[in-house]
Amino acid sequence: MRHSSQPPKAAMEVNKLDHSAFYFNDGDLILISSAAGEQKYHFRVHKFLLSHHSSVFADMLHLSVASDSPTVDGTPAVTLDDKAEDLAGLLDALYNPASAWKYKRLRPDTPLQVFGLLRTCRKYQVDSIFTLITTFIERDWPRSLEEHDLLKAETEYWKARYRSAKEGKVDGLYFDDRFPEPASAILLAREFGCTSILPYAFLMLSRIDPRMDWDLARSSQGKPDPELVKRLAAGERSARWSLLSREDLIRLLTGKPVIQDVYQRVSSSPACTSCRSALEKWATEGAKPNAHLLDDIRSLPSSPYWSHDDGCGSVKILLADMKKNIWSTPFQVRSSS
Repeated sequence: MRHSSQPPKAAMEVNKLDHSAFYFNDGDLILISSAAGEQKYHFRVHKFLLSHHSSVFADMLHLSVASDSPTVDGTPAVTLDDKAEDLAGLLDALYNPASAWKYKRLRPDTPLQVFGLLRTCRKYQVDSIFTLITTFIERDWPRSLEEHDLLKAETEYWKARYRSAKEGKVDGLYFDDRFPEPASAILLAREFGCTSILPYAFLMLSRIDPRMDWDLARSSQGKPDPELVKRLAAGERSARWSLLSREDLIRLLTGKPVIQDVYQRVSSSPACTSCRSALEKWATEGAKPNAHLLDDIRSLPSSPYWSHDDGCGSVKILLADMKKNIWSTPFQVRSSS
């Protein structure tokens, strides 16, 4: 028997389970998801598309062609240690670019929904999709007093809608379901460097009662807590507290007293006699549980406590300084190293 001098490319022995959405008959590459403990899926795709969007895939495929790469049904195959769900999300964004815009504004589940996609984009350096998604997430979180005003207007609109809501729901959603959830957003921001959203996310989190746990108030972990459901129906906000790291829990706890210090600093700031009295009244009203520092800062120029239009010169300087520095205090958020 005559034997070839070159060994044939190895045929991979795997349990074949083709992905329902991303297995193209004319594909010239098979990706195999092989995350530990999960079912392996085959994705039959096109080399050009992957190489065009990802330098990592381009280099990987160049090396596989240069070597004796394994095959499945005669098609070159590459095994990746990614979850099938994450690969499918990446391929969906590449083959169907409009899918990257399927996430609705201000939805509390978006950070968790895109986490795997962002992780895969970062791994394979698909920068266009990564930037698109992170920019979309960042737009949900105000980064200036003007952006806060826009979100507040939307918040007030929904508050009015919910005043007559049956069982605390409008179109099947609680008030809490209409707006971003801060703990998952902080987790995403830390992981993927979206640090611009952190100041507002921490400020929002500081106003939520720690007993209002997102999962316990819903049915995602068995029967929901009836008391929390009652509070949720009344319009209270909740958070996924378990997602916070120890570092961010400490930052939250140490930041809350700083908020109160802001009110005290304002009340003792240099001002004329009548403005000093106005500032003290403003601080007394603001330094209460669930106070919203940004709303209170916004209210200062038009405060009913002023004896003249918008405060004296010292007050104007104080306001300008507060508006400039509010995004770096009270939580002193820095990027993770």
